[in-house]
Amino acid sequence: MNILVLQACRLKESSKTRGNKMSKVVKLEGTLGGKKIVFEKGHLAGQANAAVRVQYGDTVVLAAVTSGAETRPGVNYMPLVVDYEEKMYASGKIKGSRFIKREGRPTDEAILVSRLIDRTLRPLFDPKIRNDIQVIATVLSLDPEADPHVTALIAASVALSVSGIPTLYGPIGACRIAEAEGEAALYPSADVLASSHVDLLVAGTRDKVNMIEASGLDIPEEKMAEYINRSHQEIQACVLMIEKFKDQCGEIKPVEMIYAPAEVSPELKDKIKVFLEDKLDAVLFAGEKSGRNTALGDLLASLLGFLGELDADGEAMVKTYFEELISARARAAILEKDKRTDGRGLSELRKISCGVGVLPRTHGTALFERGLTQALSIVTLGAPGDEQ
Repeated sequence: MNILVLQACRLKESSKTRGNKMSKVVKLEGTLGGKKIVFEKGHLAGQANAAVRVQYGDTVVLAAVTSGAETRPGVNYMPLVVDYEEKMYASGKIKGSRFIKREGRPTDEAILVSRLIDRTLRPLFDPKIRNDIQVIATVLSLDPEADPHVTALIAASVALSVSGIPTLYGPIGACRIAEAEGEAALYPSADVLASSHVDLLVAGTRDKVNMIEASGLDIPEEKMAEYINRSHQEIQACVLMIEKFKDQCGEIKPVEMIYAPAEVSPELKDKIKVFLEDKLDAVLFAGEKSGRNTALGDLLASLLGFLGELDADGEAMVKTYFEELISARARAAILEKDKRTDGRGLSELRKISCGVGVLPRTHGTALFERGLTQALSIVTLGAPGDEQ
């Protein structure tokens, strides 16, 4: 009871602190996969750039998007952080033992969902943005019949679309498909998903798919393509709802962002291309990854020496352009020559090997190797006294 009172007091106090900063409440209702979905803005987290409460069935997710006003020293990438948080109270449970009631560290599932949302949102931004951008999706109420992962992804997209933070594309929608008795089940419940041998989650914009995550047993390519196309139809309907909600929110003040220095000049680009013309392919397709990375580092150092003294911004721009050239060459080799940077063809696998009994005193061990990746698995059997 003390825990509940403390949370209620904090919420009440935060409401006082906000004062008149809260914007007007905007609400939109629609349907998704035959269930009611509600977007709402203006009630919670008023100090964020945008905070949207999305209710799908009885699953409720609060997504808050915030951008930093300044950049951090040494940041040479787009610093996006996505945090998906599952609270035990969302399902009416209390975490921990009799004596410790605190929420623990994120579960593996929560980390994977955070990465899933990150993979979907990151391509929407200009990679030259240097402001910190934080997206937090918190599950406040959990309905086993309404998927919280899809709800969180949609909520993050809605919040971003009304935040004023500039994006190159978007908004995005999401759809999950399972198989129930050989038929596609859109936005499946937890029970249907648990019994399905296909779990496909697709996200994308109105025009294109930009993220696919799938697991399960073998499935014909034709059926997978059918499911992806079906998912994109649902995504398009979801995007239309988000755009309608954005229109209802009225004029949104754009957030001023800080960008990386401008690109290198066309003259300097030509100079770099001439220097790398007969060197880049020889280094990029040099075989093993470790040797290739070392050779690329040496080539970059040679390039910087060739160009002469550069200030910090100029050196950063040259490094960025160097990486762009590497990506372009690797992509061209795949599309035009069916060749990867390590020399393998597109259908050629790395060398795979495995063995057991690697360690002499453990109950069971196995070593699996694929290329330079190794996984050592160790099994320990408990004694009768360890029985629980």
